[in-house]
Amino acid sequence: MRASLAVVLVTAQMVGVLAASGARGQTIDPDKAKDWLERTYGIKTERVAEATPDELVILRTVEPRPPSDFHVIAHFETFTPPDPLTPPSSDREYLINCPSRRFHVDRIESFSEHGARGAQSTSYGPNVWGLAVPASPDEGVISAVCGPSAAAIALQAARQAAAAIPDPAPLPAPAPKAAVQARPRPPAPPAAQERKPPPTIPPAAKPAPKPAPETGSTRVQLFAGDKTSAQHLVDGLPARLAAVKGPGKPEIVAGALYGRPIYRVQITGFASPADAARFCSAARAAGQDCFVPPQMGR
Repeated sequence: MRASLAVVLVTAQMVGVLAASGARGQTIDPDKAKDWLERTYGIKTERVAEATPDELVILRTVEPRPPSDFHVIAHFETFTPPDPLTPPSSDREYLINCPSRRFHVDRIESFSEHGARGAQSTSYGPNVWGLAVPASPDEGVISAVCGPSAAAIALQAARQAAAAIPDPAPLPAPAPKAAVQARPRPPAPPAAQERKPPPTIPPAAKPAPKPAPETGSTRVQLFAGDKTSAQHLVDGLPARLAAVKGPGKPEIVAGALYGRPIYRVQITGFASPADAARFCSAARAAGQDCFVPPQMGR
């Protein structure tokens, strides 16, 4: 009874603070979800993978392991009714390869109460790599780290194309039948009619010129690591990707991760995530690691 009441109270708090009431699948503002989790349980978040009234999946740490692997610790909060086989709170340690989108879960720490509180148990996953089930929490974690899959991009493009097709116009209603009336007699011809000049038709207005397309803001990432390796990769890219053309030149973006400097090789200017994904497919075919990172602020 106490566990059930705790779940009800936590779910009600999420609904009240984040305005998350609604059907399953409704999303919650990621920034509000991060703020709620840190303020309620003191769990700091680097990135939100999924935020719904039923489940909150966040990435606590994302550690790149060049050239294309990532070591990730994800935190799960489940707000559905209590299930003995599904603990309400857990941490999962992932190893993810972005080019192949294969992964394996190395360790799972489950907690008997929300917010990593209460009794704790640890289990270890099999040391095998596999593909995530579509629309599963594992796929959400991989997409948050590596970007959307090609299948997800194609599905989104199909939905947008379907939404752009206008609904067929309704057929006009038939005109009501007029009552049969006696045909009137034609009027007597006038003595003379003045001929009026034909009406002047104004020239058609020229269509306004179409605005120039805006430069895209989607980017791809080819490398993340030390500065020397990043510069070496940039120097060799023209020869390696001679047949693969991107919208811009590769650039080195300096940053920091957990207090240590990190240098990312990126190419910006893609019009959409779908264009960026097509570029990455061609780059990987030429032997170059490439993935579309989550686009911040989009």
